[in-house]
Amino acid sequence: MISGTSGIAGGADTNFVLQKDKRTENTATLICTGRDIEGRELLLEFNRYAFVWELVSPIILDALIIPGEIILLCDFVKSIGSFTGTATELAAVLKLELQPAVLKKRIIKHMEHLNKNGICYSENRTFERREFSLCYDGNDDMTVETTLQNLPSLPSAPSEGSDTATVAPCSPLCAEIGDGVA
Repeated sequence: MISGTSGIAGGADTNFVLQKDKRTENTATLICTGRDIEGRELLLEFNRYAFVWELVSPIILDALIIPGEIILLCDFVKSIGSFTGTATELAAVLKLELQPAVLKKRIIKHMEHLNKNGICYSENRTFERREFSLCYDGNDDMTVETTLQNLPSLPSAPSEGSDTATVAPCSPLCAEIGDGVA
């Protein structure tokens, strides 16, 4: 919520402000700020025929610099596979001289970097404590199996309602794997 004639922000985790230089212009800047999102600015243009704001281009702000503790955190989680605990426990394990709240805010701010490195974040709150989990998924979705040992030697039965079996053309990948696939 943004209220007041001076635009003082109060009681909001995230703010979106549409700023126009002149009231009659078709272009405006959407300023996005908040606790859980990366601050950004987007240049928008109003489409009078569709009555919607359309993205013209993002306004490039200073490049997001990844702090050393986030890089250290990525290496740590990749090496152990997963971590579950509080921000205080994580700061102690990493031997960081950061306040736990600051560490958690930096983790949330750099969530995109963590996701790009295969690290997932989730929170769990119990009556006694507020903890989070960081899990490394080493799967890059690009694994190609090249062994043919587990393939059945006989084709599977045709589906119901199918009179004839159809064979898909062999892709170039199959030809590289081996002659027995075609």
